[in-house]
Order: sequence, then C-alpha cells, then structure tokens
Amino acid sequence: MTVLAIDTCFGACSAAVFDSASGRVHAAKRALMERGHAEAIAPLVQEMMREAGLTFADIERIAVTLGPGTFTGVRIGLSFAQGLALAHGTPLTGLDTMRATAAPLLGKRVSVCHQAGATGMHYVQHFAADGMALSAILLQRPEEIDAPAGAIIIGSGAQSIMSPHERLPEFDLPDAANFASLAASLPVAAATLQPIYIREPDAKPQPQSARQLTDLHVSRVGAEAAALLGELHAASFDRPWDAKSIAEMLVVPGTLALVASTKLSPAGFAIFRAVAGEAEILTIATTPSLRGRGVGRRLIAASEPFLQALKVSQVFLEVAADNQSALRLYEHFNFTQSGLRKGYYERHGGTRVDAIMMKRVMP
Repeated sequence: MTVLAIDTCFGACSAAVFDSASGRVHAAKRALMERGHAEAIAPLVQEMMREAGLTFADIERIAVTLGPGTFTGVRIGLSFAQGLALAHGTPLTGLDTMRATAAPLLGKRVSVCHQAGATGMHYVQHFAADGMALSAILLQRPEEIDAPAGAIIIGSGAQSIMSPHERLPEFDLPDAANFASLAASLPVAAATLQPIYIREPDAKPQPQSARQLTDLHVSRVGAEAAALLGELHAASFDRPWDAKSIAEMLVVPGTLALVASTKLSPAGFAIFRAVAGEAEILTIATTPSLRGRGVGRRLIAASEPFLQALKVSQVFLEVAADNQSALRLYEHFNFTQSGLRKGYYERHGGTRVDAIMMKRVMP
C-alpha cells in the first residue's frame, strides 16, 4: 500500500510517501515555517510527488494529522487532505499530533509536550515503551507536567519540562516521514475526520463595532480546499454547497477561489469565474463571528490582480435585496444595479426575496 502522509499542525509543513510493501519512505519534504502553511503545502506535496515519480492515482491512502496544534495549521492540513481524498477517491485516515510526534520513538518511554499557542499551557501525553498511551492528551501548565521516570522528552514545549529527562530536539515537531509507516497501519476513517483542538481559541469573537482585522491574509486555493470551503459556506447560507460540488467547480478553467485567514482560523472566502473578458462572483462569505470587520473588502481587493491578469473588464454578481451589509460592500467597489429578479431567493419559512443584479467596470 502506498500512503501519502501530511502535517501542517505546528511550525512546519511536511509530506511523505510510504510504501508498506518495501517498508520504506519513497520521498519526503519538510519546510519549517510559522506562517504560510496554506500557500506552502500544495507545492511541497506536488514537488515531492514528482521526485517520487508518482501521481495521485498511485496513492492508496492519505493520512493527515488532526491536532492539537495551531488552529489555522490544523484546518489547513485537514482541508487539504480531505480535498485530495475527495478529488481522487482515495481513502483517508487521521492521527493526533502527539502520537505522530512520538512515532519514531515508539518502543521507548516518551513524553510529548507541545506549546498550546500563546496561552502558557502545553499539550502533554505520555507513552509507555510498548507504545500505549499512559494518559489522554492533557492541557497543563509547565509546573504540572510529570513525565514518567526514564522518559525521553520531545515536542515544541519540551524545554519547559525542567527535569533531568533526556531530550531529543530533532523530534520536536511532527514529521510526515516519521509517522507515515504508522499511518499505514491505521484504519480508514468511517466518517468525516474532525480536528482535535483540546483548548478554546486564544481570540474570542469581537463585536462588529471592533476595529478592522489587522492580521488578515488572503491566499488562492484549489480543489484541495473544497471541504473547508464547504464548511464556511454552510456557516453562512441557508442552502449551502457541499464539498463535492465545490471541488467540481474549482477545477473548471477560469475559476478563482480565495480564502482569507487570521493567525487562528479561516475568516471567509470568495469564488470567481472568468470567461471571455467577463467575471462573476459566484459566492462570497465571511465567518459569522467576523462579519463587519473588513473580510469581504480584503477578498474583493485581493481578486483584482488575478482578474486583471485574465483581462477581465466587467464583474457581475447577484445579491439578496435584504442583505444590506453586502450591498454596502459592493457599492464601495463601485458595483451598480443592472437588473432585478423578483422573488429569486427563498428563505426558511417560504418567504421570497428579490435578487439585485449588479455590475462593476474594472479600473
């Protein structure tokens, strides 16, 4: 069996291809980074696959770390893996980052300790020499961590354990090359994989009157992000698009998908379709807790270089007549009304709302 393993949960992106028949890793790539996982993971995987001389049709299973880790990192890796699995019909499995980190040392006593963001807390889990977990994944302060006698300490927070235990810093982050063989022995997921967070986000939702987001980053994504886009769409609309339909949409030539993210989590997305010098905003959505904080503006502004490169002269869209915040957003970008569809949108309860057709001439 050929397994593609992926991790983006902490300060690195890594991917590896493992062949269970030969018992060896065919190819592996790893890049250390604090940010930019969303942009890095797809090219990293593609380059590794080229070096291995494989196509995605050769992959028989995809494995991904589920967390705990950084909120954005966990979602990026999981969404990428789910998108690949959906696009290629490949079975998917997942494992937590604690066991993934411990994988190369299972057979020894190991304590994994990862920093839990900027909270001062740590994710902690202890493993016996036979590989069995001696505890659940714990969220502890450094002074509360009690590693078993003789345990090797690894993880991004391992230096916080002030004790005479042996440390192996080379294993402080999960690495797909180290856990790919373990992933080959895991069962295929019977349902949609879910992220493992353990703790609440550092940032709490702020009122709409709060200032504009300053840590917002916009990146282009492809079909590998279909599962994430499906979740964001479902959080924003009464009749959401599923991941399969989004994945099919994103492989059509001329389609542009952008995701806006904070350091902690996705904040919104937009999908555009460009044909023969004209473009349409197929959908645009902001995470409900972050509405009114400039996400939509950043998405539209970020689309302009892409649309200009495609020589788009006009952009079209439809918006519900009762969506005042969206209307203000589009008017800010000089969209003007070009038509009306009476009773086009159906709300829960059977009420119907007009759709305003709008057009923008590109600068």
